[in-house]
Amino acid sequence: MPKEQSPESRPREERQEELVERASDILAQAQTEAKMRPTTDSEGKKSIPTSLEIGKQMDQELNRLRAELFPEIEGTDWQKLKDEIGEKLLAKTAEKIDA
Repeated sequence: MPKEQSPESRPREERQEELVERASDILAQAQTEAKMRPTTDSEGKKSIPTSLEIGKQMDQELNRLRAELFPEIEGTDWQKLKDEIGEKLLAKTAEKIDA
């Protein structure tokens, strides 16, 4: 049985594309959930914690993806990678939301 490749052995560009694809799924789902949740609680007050919860969950999922696809990247290098893929990620997420 072939041994599974380590993420680092795959080309960086390939891993970036997979990161964009999978992260855009997470972001599109989070934005859709945020739109579907009520903006006020039962007393009519703005319900901001739900948006914060979605944001925290999204960050956790993105960090999990980063650890899976780019285990060699942490901290400021992770921020640089997010900057590199930012535009692609926003475009892909918008595509999925509009679909």
